[in-house]
Amino acid sequence: MNEQNFNELLESVREVGLMEKGEIAPSREFVVEKNLSPNSSSVKTFAICLASDDEELIPLKIYHVVLHPQHQTCTVKDESDETLVCPIEWFLPVEFPKNVERLLEETELALA
Repeated sequence: MNEQNFNELLESVREVGLMEKGEIAPSREFVVEKNLSPNSSSVKTFAICLASDDEELIPLKIYHVVLHPQHQTCTVKDESDETLVCPIEWFLPVEFPKNVERLLEETELALA
């Protein structure tokens, strides 16, 4: 990642923090489309936790999840390493470049 991309990402993270505190309104919106038809099979992907009724999930953290569109649920390991079944709308699926996904998976394995 070059310095300009890093600085833009850092600014976005800071902006999200201020929005979470209610100090500023969002400056932009974006739409993420992931082809998850209700009849599709399960999909393993990375996703950002958007909301949670479970104290063991951290909003805005990236999790490795298994999405089950046919049931509108997803499976995720929480901070206590317990497997949870959550509403699919609690997570925003994200795609990263393959090298970033590999690093995230390696980090996940190292922390396990």
